[in-house]
Amino acid sequence: METARDLSIIILAVFAIIQALAITALAVALFLLVRTLQRKVMPVLDRVPPLIDQVPPILETAQRSVQAVERAAHRVEVAAAISSEKVVKPIITIASFFAGARATVQALAAVITGGQSDGQEASQRRTEGEEKGTPVP
Repeated sequence: METARDLSIIILAVFAIIQALAITALAVALFLLVRTLQRKVMPVLDRVPPLIDQVPPILETAQRSVQAVERAAHRVEVAAAISSEKVVKPIITIASFFAGARATVQALAAVITGGQSDGQEASQRRTEGEEKGTPVP
């Protein structure tokens, strides 16, 4: 019985020594890791505060740029509206007036000559072509 007791004490002592060695190895590894982090990471972290100080001026510049773009877009919108009102609309009005005058002259010419005008002939050809199923230009 004493032999079993002595053998148990020896086995427990061996396990305690192995456990102490494992804990020591982990402590050394943790120490080396912390030291490596201090050498590698701390210089990077030391550069962060100056970078953070640069962010507000960059944001202000971006905000001013966005406002300038908004103003430019508004100016383009106003210029397009003015162009439409002052330039394009009168041109369309004049073009439609001349188109109406041309149609009137053609209709009068058809009445005077007793025939059909060019516009009526083209319309009639289109209608006849559609009835026959052939495309007419």
